Amino acid sequence: MKKTMMMNCMMMGNNKMVRKLITFFLFASFLLIGSCGGDDNKGMETLPVPGFFSEYLETLCDASAQCNGGFITQANANYCPGIMSSLSSPYEFFHRKELVIFNQKYEALKRAGANQQLLIDKKQVAVCLEIIKQLEPCNPLKVSLFDIVECQKAFIGQTLPHNPCYQDEECAGGWCDLNGGKCPGSCVLYREANQACNDRIDKCEPGYACRGSGCSKVTQGVAGDPCSSDEHCSDYLYCRINEGDAAGLCLKKKEAGKVCVTSEECVIGLECVDNKCLGTLIENSAGGQCDNTTRFCNYFSRLECSPAGVCQPLPNGPNQLCSTVCEPPFYCSGSQKKCIYMSEGGQQCEANEACKSYLCSSGICIVPDCVPVIVVD
Repeated sequence: MKKTMMMNCMMMGNNKMVRKLITFFLFASFLLIGSCGGDDNKGMETLPVPGFFSEYLETLCDASAQCNGGFITQANANYCPGIMSSLSSPYEFFHRKELVIFNQKYEALKRAGANQQLLIDKKQVAVCLEIIKQLEPCNPLKVSLFDIVECQKAFIGQTLPHNPCYQDEECAGGWCDLNGGKCPGSCVLYREANQACNDRIDKCEPGYACRGSGCSKVTQGVAGDPCSSDEHCSDYLYCRINEGDAAGLCLKKKEAGKVCVTSEECVIGLECVDNKCLGTLIENSAGGQCDNTTRFCNYFSRLECSPAGVCQPLPNGPNQLCSTVCEPPFYCSGSQKKCIYMSEGGQQCEANEACKSYLCSSGICIVPDCVPVIVVD
């Protein structure tokens, strides 16, 4: 009896000791995690979303203006950022082969930043902008921001896996699964380099693509990268393959007077005539001839092609007559052919461009939670 009581006392004492030890180790672990930087972003200098895009668009437009014969010139470079951010048509601003209206995506990113679902690393932004400065793309609409790995890495998501999300950039170490049209979606971790993957349901970490059932490193299609067709190069480059070679290199397009084989080798606005890049298809002056087929008015110079086939300044006031577009905050009414003020959310509309949110649904301007994306082949 005494022996049994002694054993019970010893066990109770041991249990108390075990509990104390567990409590101690848990507390020590907590302190260790905190001291080792449990918050990986602590001390990181950040930029607000508007600040990033202000710097990015200005840098991209300046880089485009370095190209001789492109859409952006030294004369219209100042207009370029505002025009790019106000385009009502979807284009491949963020990802190649994914058409998105810039303003919708910008507002979604700004909302995520305000809600602390997204941080932008200022140090990584500097790396991104240095790359942009070297591009000379001639047409800024041909550069896709998130296809440049160094730029994509500047966006640091704060939403953990399996939690609700509205876009990829909100997710920490992953992407937002919006498949099936669900909104919000759910954050899913990227598959890492060389990990097994299924290209229908997985995404690999930046700089990698799911090929042959594994995440393989891919080129970004920048100047000097290997290629076997123009598709492997950024849209402002072309793939040069020497005769007899199995692969070639992505090269910058050629300016006026340079030797060429096809028009694809020439900067936008030039054609390959008698093996030289010649002629301009871009009109930068009001009164110039246009047909929107072979000769275009430069929208970046605030020009549009009138029904009479003459370049005219974009109308920029209420009730001014218009052909297709007006300068914001106006849009060209398809029914009235006049410049009308764009509508706020909840107001009636006749087309997407009638709304400040650039989305008209069932005759009402709405602000989308999840940005509509059109995937092209």
